[in-house]
Amino acid sequence: MSTNKKLVKAAAIAAAAGIFATVFALRLPADSTETSGLSRALPVRTATVKIENGYHARRTFTGRAVPGRVSSMAFELGGTVSEIKVDLGSHVKAGDVLAELDTARLKAQRAQLMAEKDEVAASLDLAERTLKRAQETFQNGHTSASGLMKRKPMPSACGHAPNASRLVLRPLMSMSRNQRCARHLTA
Repeated sequence: MSTNKKLVKAAAIAAAAGIFATVFALRLPADSTETSGLSRALPVRTATVKIENGYHARRTFTGRAVPGRVSSMAFELGGTVSEIKVDLGSHVKAGDVLAELDTARLKAQRAQLMAEKDEVAASLDLAERTLKRAQETFQNGHTSASGLMKRKPMPSACGHAPNASRLVLRPLMSMSRNQRCARHLTA
């Protein structure tokens, strides 16, 4: 029996040596050849570095933004704002247009007053021509003095009307010269 024990012992040693050799052989890489003498290199990730002047970091703060200075502004004339050119908090320079007024109603009012002025001027011209004709017919003896007095216009009716229309038109005439200034609100 001692031979059987020796055979079993020898077979166990041979099996252990075979298992050890197999495990060692599997751990070696398949393509390792001793031609270069170097081991296989590990894969490495690379990145391109770009030089920047600075960096941006997003930060959040709790609080309330308050303007450094607030200026109250208004148009010279009343009306409807047609366009706002800047937003709240925008930086503006002197002379920048901030908002524009809709001047369509002012233009229509000016046109109406100009038409009334022309109507008054035409009425005055007609009254003057009628008076001139009545004076000529009186001088030629074709009408009496009472007929001449009927044709003579009353000073309150014709004589002062052009002056009254000038008083009404004067602000609108100056508005038309300064229309660009009046319809723009500038800083």
